[in-house]
Amino acid sequence: MSNHNFNNQTLTNKTFIEIDFIHSSFDGAHLHNCKFERCTFQDVSMQECSTTTSWFEECTFNDSTLGGSRHRTTSFINCRFGNTSMFDVAFLGCRLLGSDFSETALFSCTIEGGDWSYVNLTNHNLSGQDLQEVNFNEADLTGCNLKKVNFEGANLSRANLSHTKLEGANLRGALMEGLDLKALDIQGVKVDIPFALAFITAHGGILGDE
Repeated sequence: MSNHNFNNQTLTNKTFIEIDFIHSSFDGAHLHNCKFERCTFQDVSMQECSTTTSWFEECTFNDSTLGGSRHRTTSFINCRFGNTSMFDVAFLGCRLLGSDFSETALFSCTIEGGDWSYVNLTNHNLSGQDLQEVNFNEADLTGCNLKKVNFEGANLSRANLSHTKLEGANLRGALMEGLDLKALDIQGVKVDIPFALAFITAHGGILGDE
């Protein structure tokens, strides 16, 4: 399927399996409870598109634009975004499990809640984001700019935070089981007492009167 125009259409309960969308447009479209499995989006425009409770699994987005799109309780499972414009995209209560953003930039995006487990966000600039209660279990955040990010109540268990910039970030109340605390620079970071004690111990500090 190529050169198809879904502009400003409402698609409900539609299923697309192993379809190649090439030079197609979903601008202003609303996708409700739609399913896309192993589809390719090549040079596709989805500007101002909105999705609700839809499902994208093992889909690839190349040289496409999702600028201004809004996704609510939609799942992107093991999807890959390559050289795709993500300016001002909103993910509201979405599941991004295993998706790869290493070849694109999440610029001025909004992330509210949701499950971002196993996602690849290496070297992204997420500074200033409010990421309360987002699940980043085993996510790869290597090299990310996380300055002034609010991670309160988030799940960072076993996430890779090596070489990240955390100055001004809020880690209070975040779950950090299995995190490599030795790889963190927490200068200027807001932490709670349990984390501070674990950090001191991880760096060879001795607590108490011993």
